[in-house]
Amino acid sequence: MHPARPLLLAATLAFFSQFAYAQGPSADLTQLPEPVQATHAAMLAAARSGDLTALQAIIDSQSGSIQLGFGGAETAAAFATANSVTGDGLDALAELVDILELPYEAVDDGEGGQFYIWPYLASADLEKLTDADKVAAYQLINPDSLPDFIDYGGWLAMRTIIDEDGSWQAWVLGD
Repeated sequence: MHPARPLLLAATLAFFSQFAYAQGPSADLTQLPEPVQATHAAMLAAARSGDLTALQAIIDSQSGSIQLGFGGAETAAAFATANSVTGDGLDALAELVDILELPYEAVDDGEGGQFYIWPYLASADLEKLTDADKVAAYQLINPDSLPDFIDYGGWLAMRTIIDEDGSWQAWVLGD
């Protein structure tokens, strides 16, 4: 994978909420490629444990890089604590658990492959959300924020991307 790809994927998701090749949300983890299932399970277990070093171990086991936010965080702990209300990063891990437990979206990467994004809302047309989609959104954000996201044209809350080869590509928040 090209080293700039994680940055490109995260930037794309920050600025565009619709993908021409999105396949629709799915909660069926068995439909994911095995490497994606394994990374998803490892991320979820690490986040649930509250162990930032376990999350970093996933990143360190990869051959490629990951984009951690848009502020230059170099480690999972740095990203989590920078985006933490409590200052210890545990609330950011709780949010990661929340997004990983929602449906994902399989997205064509435009190069013949796919990546998978959680929550699926990050690739949704926010102006066309169903009531069920809004309930999912309200699990993650204050209801007062959704109109701002719609005005912006995309999901600004936490999101994460896993490539089809199982590499964790991005964990970002904001634009």
